[in-house]
Amino acid sequence: MVKSLSFRMPLLIRKRIGVEHSPESGFGNGTVLNYLHAVTFCISHFHAVLQVQCNVFEGASGEVALTAAGGLRQLPGLSDTFENAALIGVHYDGIFYEFVPWNGVVNWEIAPWGYWFMAAENETHMVELTATTKDPGTTLRAPTSESGLAPACKDTCFGELRLRLWERRYGGSKGKMILDVTSDMAAVEVGGGPWFNTWTGTTATPELLKRALGVPVDVDGLFGFAPFFKPPGL
Repeated sequence: MVKSLSFRMPLLIRKRIGVEHSPESGFGNGTVLNYLHAVTFCISHFHAVLQVQCNVFEGASGEVALTAAGGLRQLPGLSDTFENAALIGVHYDGIFYEFVPWNGVVNWEIAPWGYWFMAAENETHMVELTATTKDPGTTLRAPTSESGLAPACKDTCFGELRLRLWERRYGGSKGKMILDVTSDMAAVEVGGGPWFNTWTGTTATPELLKRALGVPVDVDGLFGFAPFFKPPGL
């Protein structure tokens, strides 16, 4: 099994999937934020990865940008210990809807190629996305721990995508629909593996750890006596 070490940038800069995605014109702000959010999952070894990204939609009254990513990753320092990691991030009309393990649950069902389904919910919202493609895709080299740059992933920017977003009712059912949009310019990818059957996964954070992650931290106070140790951006 080939282990892919990280998600890569090509889906955002190698192919023009939106009016703001060329090296000459730069990136759309929403897509940059979504991509940087996804990168937080890429610090450990991934044995299988998936991505769906898009910022060109029909049916929306405002700007929409989507990044969905997931993987089976090996925890650093612990041999043969793995966990599912995933996120869905949606920027719509100036609002960021975040679905990550520490604020909800993310589920997915992915074929070896041609079909991507992800669903997630947090305390206030629910989201579903379905992507398909008939394009054979392009095999790409990606960093691996065993073989360096190796043909360990495949992607295309000709994905058919439907994205839906709802408010979440108190009882956990779908409430008012916020967004129902489609695109024929979605970037989709699978990597790592290989796997030969439908890959289903779910990820969530134990309640105790979720509460710990939600504890406020006084960053300025923490680095008050040694500001030169404060990482940029904090």
